Amino acid sequence: MTTAITRQAIRRELYNQVPGLGFSGTADSVAGTSITDAFALRDSTLGQNHYRGMYLYRPDLSTDDRIKKATTLVNTTGALSHGGSTYVDQADLDYEIVGVMHPDELNACIQRAMQRIFLEVQVPLSPEITDGDMDANNTTSWSDVGTPATKAKTTTGSRVFSGIRALRVLNDAVDEGVQSTTIRGFPTNSGERVYVSAVVHVDVGTANLILYDVTNAANIRSVTSTEEGWAHLWLQDVLPTGAEEIAIRLTGTQSNADLYWSHVVVYRLDSKRLAAPSWLDEPYKLIKLRETHYGKSLSSQTNGGYDDATSRYFSDWLQPSMFSLEPLHLDTNPYEVQLTKPLPLNELWIHGKRPFSDLEDLSTDASTTLAPARQVYAYSKDELAKVLMKRYSRDNRWVILLNESMLEIEAETKARPELPAQPIKREHYGRI
Repeated sequence: MTTAITRQAIRRELYNQVPGLGFSGTADSVAGTSITDAFALRDSTLGQNHYRGMYLYRPDLSTDDRIKKATTLVNTTGALSHGGSTYVDQADLDYEIVGVMHPDELNACIQRAMQRIFLEVQVPLSPEITDGDMDANNTTSWSDVGTPATKAKTTTGSRVFSGIRALRVLNDAVDEGVQSTTIRGFPTNSGERVYVSAVVHVDVGTANLILYDVTNAANIRSVTSTEEGWAHLWLQDVLPTGAEEIAIRLTGTQSNADLYWSHVVVYRLDSKRLAAPSWLDEPYKLIKLRETHYGKSLSSQTNGGYDDATSRYFSDWLQPSMFSLEPLHLDTNPYEVQLTKPLPLNELWIHGKRPFSDLEDLSTDASTTLAPARQVYAYSKDELAKVLMKRYSRDNRWVILLNESMLEIEAETKARPELPAQPIKREHYGRI
């Protein structure tokens, strides 16, 4: 697994790679209108206006303490003053000096870079459930059932079946767990057929996958597993009268149940259209549409059961006889997968290119990304150079930085060829 890096770590590495951009340090002390750092700022060769106009950035703080413009330097002590209001927080000693752009602009360049770095993924096509693949770096889409002791995402390799994260739920009472966001829009007497599945690894206890009637606050159907290996749980049922809203519950039946969940899927089995994920906004991002199969069943229950998840394999759907990708560019989801055959009683997966910004927007300094660090630095420098070339058109160093970043991007791209190197399977009719 790639090591996670924070936005702060990215910014500080950019200071090392881009001369004149800035630097970071730890102050000896902070006063109301200055910071003192004898190691970094005390230098008798510097004039008192050496840092004037640069930004004093204290990234751990908020409001007016966060960014101020530097004014005068006392070069014999390393005290650097600012021209803003008095610092309220004088305890936090981390600071950065940013020289050629506002710190918020620098952070925006890093965020734009994340839009250009792609993760080649295989994820379930399940548009009606939020964070069903568990790849988001938070748990906000999964509310508590009871008060589980732990609800957290993990990236530990042995705990993640596939993808980059799994959801760990550790109970401290029976039948605790999590519940998905509500799935709406079922007619009162629809007789809608629903298919639900999830992959789970049981560390302690029994995993329980539940199709839940939100309207009437009742379980519709469930399937359980005690398998410590990765199990693919699935169930199907017809929604009862009055069930206009449903959700998926992932619970443990024991008070000490410790479970790791991945890839939750929900289908209306009579549907022929599935919204593509919002990140799939260009056709090239779809490589394949694939159907899952499982070669080894571990248990069969009424309208459900579970399989050995490691026996999973895929068969590719053909375009256009099995599906088409319909453009809906102004919609919330720019593309729709239109099926020309019924949904299978298993999952459809997308093999595609997902931008890291969709998973990790780096909106705060504590935010982390699993994107390859060298790609992050290369694309960030590219975004920086484009801004600085316009702002300082007579300064040739930003042209040099742009050329350098382009070479690094090319080298990183060549180092990561797409695998497998296969086109989307399409059928052709008539003479070619």
